[in-house]
Amino acid sequence: MNGILHELRRRNIFRVAGVYAVVGWLLAQVAGTLESAIGLPDWFDGFVVATLVIGFPIAMLLAWAFEMTPQGMRRTEAVDERESAGAKTGRTLDYVIVAGLILVGSMVVWQGVRGPILRQAQDEEGVLAQDVGGVATGNITPHPELVEGSEGVSKDADTITPPPASIAVLPFVDMSANSDQEYFADGLSEEILNVLAQSGALQVAGRTSSFQFKGQNKDLRAIGETLGVAHILEGSVRTDGDALRITAQLIKAKDGFHLWSQTYDRKLEDIFQVQEEIANAIGEALRAPMGVQSKKLRDNRTGNPEAYKLYLEGKALWMLRYDSLYPAKEKLERAVKLEPDFAAAWAALSLVYEVIPLYFSEEQDQGIMRKAYRTKTLRTARRAVELAPDLAVAQHAWGNALRMTGQWVAAEDAYQRALAIEPDDHATLEDYSEMLIYLGAHEKGIKLAKQAMELDPLNSLYRELAARGLRSIGRRDEAIAMLEPLIGKWPFATEMIMAIQIEAGAYDEALDTLKKYDSISPKIESIYLALIEQAKNPKANFEMPEAANSIYVRVEAHYAALGAEHLLDILEHSIAINIDPSVGIMQNTKTLASVRGNPRFKQLVMALDLPAYWRERGWPEHCQPVGDDDFKCF
Repeated sequence: MNGILHELRRRNIFRVAGVYAVVGWLLAQVAGTLESAIGLPDWFDGFVVATLVIGFPIAMLLAWAFEMTPQGMRRTEAVDERESAGAKTGRTLDYVIVAGLILVGSMVVWQGVRGPILRQAQDEEGVLAQDVGGVATGNITPHPELVEGSEGVSKDADTITPPPASIAVLPFVDMSANSDQEYFADGLSEEILNVLAQSGALQVAGRTSSFQFKGQNKDLRAIGETLGVAHILEGSVRTDGDALRITAQLIKAKDGFHLWSQTYDRKLEDIFQVQEEIANAIGEALRAPMGVQSKKLRDNRTGNPEAYKLYLEGKALWMLRYDSLYPAKEKLERAVKLEPDFAAAWAALSLVYEVIPLYFSEEQDQGIMRKAYRTKTLRTARRAVELAPDLAVAQHAWGNALRMTGQWVAAEDAYQRALAIEPDDHATLEDYSEMLIYLGAHEKGIKLAKQAMELDPLNSLYRELAARGLRSIGRRDEAIAMLEPLIGKWPFATEMIMAIQIEAGAYDEALDTLKKYDSISPKIESIYLALIEQAKNPKANFEMPEAANSIYVRVEAHYAALGAEHLLDILEHSIAINIDPSVGIMQNTKTLASVRGNPRFKQLVMALDLPAYWRERGWPEHCQPVGDDDFKCF
């Protein structure tokens, strides 16, 4: 054994292997950098690495057979040990090689640890239950439209290569001493995401999809494949008073290679400059000119740092919905009180006011609550568009407010203005699509819903919305196929499939679908069971379980299970308590078809002022004008 080791040392096998490892690693790094910097094919760095691997045994064979001497390259057997160049420079060369190997090893460990350490901090932080405004926030799903395990609805990563200029922004980790800045970190991450998206130079994964990975120590390659992006931006936030440290790093999803990283130590008042620098640095790294300016960001936001911080926190809470809505409202109300001209905060506050009645209407008389919040929604949205008519979120909020009050044409105009400013704003696409499907403009609504799906592929609401449109025009099999990945995970999708099954008389299948919905509450389950039983054995004196009529999101199953008179009762009751019964009113279902010729249905359509919209923007398939002042549905 000693003889073999001596011979390997004499022939410089260990030295050549060490030099080869150091030089090979450097060449691999250069190849990865060149691929991203000058737009070389994705296979280039892999080809270089494969060549280096194949070349290693060849280099070892050459080192065994030949040796470099002052007289040139000679066969090893013909060289006396005293003439060997290694005998004269061996010790120095050994030191250099060992130092090089230590450096390479350190860099490999650093690259492997630097990214995961942030995600590990996220994972550990998710275990902590924080209490902000009375809301437990530890390890909460970041959006109600997000479904655990919804990778099943993502694009097929094996068949789709992500565009080079594509990116996902993962939620930044709160690294503050007290771990009390989670919402600020989330809000900042979303702002950076929006800045990148608004530049138009990059394809940016939507907020809901990116935030699915909050608190998960998941491999970046899997994240990139799931979201269909080539690059990942992640980072951390640490605050201490008004001192702010933001660390950001841009990573190649395919191999985890770090393209760029930077740490910013600034004051809170410099937050827009940091956003500008991060966005432009990413654009430079990806050869995608951004043109982001901190002055423009500030003009669209506010010069008051504390108001902006409250705005970021309020938006992050709003995205959580449910019990987070009241804390979101409080933070945004404080923000506009601190800075009365803060248009984006007014718009965000309007969006919060709009959804609160959907989650808390059972706390008090529904009609009173909905009417009060409708007034607040309209007032705050109007303030936002007065301050900043060219701000997309202001026009979006204004469109939602007008829609709440039945001003359909004006609402559509506001949505179109918002999309003219930001064509890829998937939140506007969602609400505009929803309104069009409700009003009977199904094909156009489906197109917008699918556009939103492409921008935010893991957002279950967009998939459910497109399926709703497909069902509305009778394409039931397509609707079910689109919804099946969400059964048992996304409640509205589950109940829509049940509605289709009940309508087709497939009652046992509907019961099987209900069983897959394992997170259902006993009260809601009793409603569904009653509806299925009523559909199977119609009873003239049928009474719904308590509170069922007040939950308008259950209307899918109502439409499928109830007879004409029961259905009209529910629709009229909805108007009485300020719930918009246009939800699904123009769907092409068997039950709705049976009531469209009923005078009571015509009165409902007139009460919603739908004919005014149809006369200006086009009539739906099952209604048409009669003269200048009348119409009929069939």
